[in-house]
Amino acid sequence: MAVFIHKDRFYFFLIPMGNRYFVLTPYFIRKDIFKQSRQWYTNKIAKHKRQRQILNCTVYTAFREVKGDEMGTVFSVSKISKQYGQQTVLKDVSFSLREREILGLTGGNGAGKTTLIRLITGVNQPDSGEIDIAGKTEDRYRKIGTLIERPAIYKDMSAIDNLRYYGKLLGLEDEKKKAEAEETYKALLEKAGLSGCGKKKAGRFSTGMKQRLGIAIALLGDVTCLILDEPFNGLDAAGISELRSLLLRLKEESVSILITSHQISELTQICDRYVILDQGRIVFEATHEELREQAGGDEKIESLIVKKLGGE
Repeated sequence: MAVFIHKDRFYFFLIPMGNRYFVLTPYFIRKDIFKQSRQWYTNKIAKHKRQRQILNCTVYTAFREVKGDEMGTVFSVSKISKQYGQQTVLKDVSFSLREREILGLTGGNGAGKTTLIRLITGVNQPDSGEIDIAGKTEDRYRKIGTLIERPAIYKDMSAIDNLRYYGKLLGLEDEKKKAEAEETYKALLEKAGLSGCGKKKAGRFSTGMKQRLGIAIALLGDVTCLILDEPFNGLDAAGISELRSLLLRLKEESVSILITSHQISELTQICDRYVILDQGRIVFEATHEELREQAGGDEKIESLIVKKLGGE
């Protein structure tokens, strides 16, 4: 009998065939998460082995590596330009964010990173070009959570009261019962590593804790995409490590993430792909694997990106 199971919003069948299981899925996954997903199946099958007393179980999967253009697109920008007065801030910028991807957007001061984020999130409108957000519904922007520069939290309110406040603004307590909304708030605090700090006033939080609370707020609602502008600024080593771990966990939970940052060393530890802006234009775009091959190793990727920023 097939066993119907799920992981991170994806659904699968485990089909026992003698002393083996076959994993049947309509989804493809990338090479970078193949091993982790395969281990998850192995653990899940081990549980069923104990229950069913099946020995010598072998995992067979229908997975294959897919190329970037085969993956779903969360949003895409096509030849967008923006000008303020006589100054051109963005010129013919095109790129996309894919499902279950962390994309690093970097460039020097004045490269146009923050302006680009404001256009993607609908705060401002481009002078020309198109921004296509998956869904194309009136509430499509609700699927995008943003944290631009500093988190907009109320310091005299507790962490969970901040979530309650923004939850009410988003209508979460109108759509759900209050008890369900409370469970959502608690789950977000736990996800952000703040489960023991829900009643603590946000003003007493460290910079890193405030940043993670801001991300928890950004995730309110049916968010599948997170956009962060310089999230590592002002964080100490511990805060950076905690934030990095949180972002990687969110990726595994099928949240796609766009990060702008000057801290290239941090981007190279979590990003799947990079877009480099210079004076409003994209000068380079590559996957982590492509940069690793060009640089000759992970430890040399940062130096290669710095060279690209310098126009070499």
